[in-house]
Amino acid sequence: MLSNLNNLALRAGIRWRELGELSPGYLKRTVATRSSRHLIPPLRHPINHTVSSTRDEMLDAAAIFYSQLYSPDPIDYTAMDNLLDSLPEDLHLSEIDRQFITSPITYDELLEEVSRCPQRSSPGVDGLPYELLNLLFRHPACREIVLAVYNNALTVGIFPPSWQETCVSLLPKKGDLSDLKNWRPISLINTDAKVFTRILNARIINIAKSLITPFQTGLR
Repeated sequence: MLSNLNNLALRAGIRWRELGELSPGYLKRTVATRSSRHLIPPLRHPINHTVSSTRDEMLDAAAIFYSQLYSPDPIDYTAMDNLLDSLPEDLHLSEIDRQFITSPITYDELLEEVSRCPQRSSPGVDGLPYELLNLLFRHPACREIVLAVYNNALTVGIFPPSWQETCVSLLPKKGDLSDLKNWRPISLINTDAKVFTRILNARIINIAKSLITPFQTGLR
């Protein structure tokens, strides 16, 4: 019974669950309310324009719509190389900067970034929130394996398979909700993967300050 209540509390996202709220009726209503917000009405298929109401049909409609919307444009590698070759020398990274951006991730750096993560951010498909990640990273038994995972990703490009898994959540906009154009897709990435990108982002911002014009507001 207690285990079931704990599971319901976690699913309900109640921050104060440790204070002793154990009403199963309340928790079930909270879960039901949150679940109803994620219900999507029948969708119009982007190819044949028929209204899809079954789960498989709606998944197929969404997959086709967003695969067409986010298909990458062809890359002109010659033009990209020419652009990079034309950059003036003062916009190249110094040897010190190159070593800094690829240096091994330290434990203090890891703890700093995970502690700065938004505590109420939605987790990815594994369901692990930043609060739990913060506790795991600080546990002495996890220190070595966590550092090994992050540094393997940085130095040799070996990523946990879960880092490449995302969940797309659709948020309604104004208009006809049977039209997928009126849904805003949000990609939910696993929190441990986002910590890795935050570390890289912090390093890049630290270096970019000396390379970009003061009139540019991005990356500052």
